[in-house]
Amino acid sequence: MKVGILLGDTSNISSRDSDLARFITNDRFAFDIINRLSHDINIEVDVISRDVISNLPKKTNGQGFDLLVALACEDKRDKQPGVQVRYFRGSREGAKAAEMFQFHLVKATGLKDFGTAFRDTYDVEGKALRYFDAPCVVVEPVPLHKDVDIQSVITKYSALVNAYVCTIQKLAKSS
Repeated sequence: MKVGILLGDTSNISSRDSDLARFITNDRFAFDIINRLSHDINIEVDVISRDVISNLPKKTNGQGFDLLVALACEDKRDKQPGVQVRYFRGSREGAKAAEMFQFHLVKATGLKDFGTAFRDTYDVEGKALRYFDAPCVVVEPVPLHKDVDIQSVITKYSALVNAYVCTIQKLAKSS
């Protein structure tokens, strides 16, 4: 199974939240996931450089990916903090991957389970997800929220990495 990890775009994140957003969407987080998966001969992982999601299909299509995992951290200050994984409506593989990520990340973070959510062409994220030639999930394990700080995320770092690794391994075995 070939997996692409899409580094998150933090260009529209306020300076107050930039540390947490960069932590969740950064190279080090992706590297730790890849490092843990490097021992699995059935999984190949590549990192795709940081960009807005609408530009990413051009970077990934035709590369032979079986799954794309977008690292996301969005502003949810007006809502209760929780985990949500999104996918393109109509993608059965995307829905399956989203459900698995959702389960493992809720367990790892202890945050509220907002469930998976599909996106369609009526919103910007859905328009972009539509053009990937591999199933793509937008994984938001920890939102920007007044009740979530970087220290609480750091204490769960190992569990977060493990949740990504476990999910990708299970998806590889089932494919």
